Amino acid sequence: METWAEDSVLWGGNLLERWERDLGAAGRFQVQAYYDRSSRDEPIGRDEREVWDLDLQHRFSLGTRHDVVWGGGVRLTQDRIDGTRVIRFDPPRRTDRLWSAFLQNEIALVPDRFHLLLGLRVEHNDYTGVEWQPDARALWR
Repeated sequence: METWAEDSVLWGGNLLERWERDLGAAGRFQVQAYYDRSSRDEPIGRDEREVWDLDLQHRFSLGTRHDVVWGGGVRLTQDRIDGTRVIRFDPPRRTDRLWSAFLQNEIALVPDRFHLLLGLRVEHNDYTGVEWQPDARALWR
């Protein structure tokens, strides 16, 4: 019995680069870039995908009780799906964009014992628009 997997051709690869910098009293800064490309040739058609991703993050202390992290990123995904006479994708090509930014403050209410984490993330995507994601957590050690 022959299966689709035997008739499929899959290939791809990715690349990740990260750069970090210690800023001394001003904290730590990081930039990360990612690229991924993949392709699938199947009996039902061909699917090609590319993903580009760029993120940055800055961590620093405010006084002795606040550990602050902020950052943002952008992701671009491009798809191309070639169908067959039997299966068709509409649209056959699509580009999606995701933008995000975040801010988090870890507050040491009782140092080394009880911390409160407050954060906010905002994202924009091509499907639902802007989304606000607040967060509050407590950490007991």
